[in-house]
Amino acid sequence: MSDLIRRGRQAHRFVDVLFPPGRARGYANLRLLNSRTLPAQRWYDIATELPQFEWPWFIERTAPWETFIGLATRRARGSGGRLNCWETWVLIVDYDGKSAEEAARFEQQLRGFRPEPTMVVKSGSPHARHVYWKLHTPVVFMDDAGAIRPDVEERYQRTVLGLAHHFGSDPAVADTPRVIRMPGTVNHKPGRGGAVATLLDCQPELQYALEDFAEWLAPAPVPSGGTAQPAGRRGRENGSFGDEVDLLGEIGRRGWLLCDQGSDMWFIKCPWQHQHTTRSGVTETMLWRWDDRWCFRCMHGHCAERRIAHVYEYVRIERELARLDRAADARQTR
Repeated sequence: MSDLIRRGRQAHRFVDVLFPPGRARGYANLRLLNSRTLPAQRWYDIATELPQFEWPWFIERTAPWETFIGLATRRARGSGGRLNCWETWVLIVDYDGKSAEEAARFEQQLRGFRPEPTMVVKSGSPHARHVYWKLHTPVVFMDDAGAIRPDVEERYQRTVLGLAHHFGSDPAVADTPRVIRMPGTVNHKPGRGGAVATLLDCQPELQYALEDFAEWLAPAPVPSGGTAQPAGRRGRENGSFGDEVDLLGEIGRRGWLLCDQGSDMWFIKCPWQHQHTTRSGVTETMLWRWDDRWCFRCMHGHCAERRIAHVYEYVRIERELARLDRAADARQTR
């Protein structure tokens, strides 16, 4: 069996778990990203178009791009944002260990966890894993009129956040429009060496109800005026800040905004890009907002310890330097 055919079969098996044939509704949202072009989005009818896919051909044609797929189906073509998310059939943990020791601890933790995962994907990073649990019935985010059901959305997000807290993984995957790297495709991030995301385990017969994860449910959001923080290691590290700085406006004025992902998520240029030792791609640095808090993450090694506090500090210092420059200019013109 050729490598391309094997990778195509992995992608096919993965998609069949995300969108059970004959049961899932709506459109699959695929996104293609690279460092040289703007992101491209495609929508495919799950009932009629997706079953016709020649996955080896698709993987070969999209090899120069980072290839992602939305975890939730979309109700219509044209938007990948929250207000177009229809239903999802999976829960997910996105773990990105920093060392072999961290990855080994995660693997041990996962082996002892119940319910047993349906799928495990190695995302192309040496110590990163995406873990999925398939649901018997979907979590449906919209009512029949196409309006968001906030109680259902909150229950889903609290479940995913609870899993993130338990495993110390990324809480950002609780966002309903989340896209995830597809197995069988190439990870082009700097330092990955063109590694292929690989489906390590797939047992579609392992299916669960959302209630099976009630033990891991994160606390309900604090009412208005509170300071709820998403669970999980990175959420705690990012911390909370007020709106004394118009952060998005400051980033936009500096030309750092690269791509609006919808639902309060943006890919941006890293403020410390000049310190990176490898080329920066479109998806290397992310800014997102959760419960009125800004969060920041850059995938480059130089920025491993940087959090939103450092971004605020950078912006404040730059702004103060600009103020001092203006004051100096004003004095010279007197």
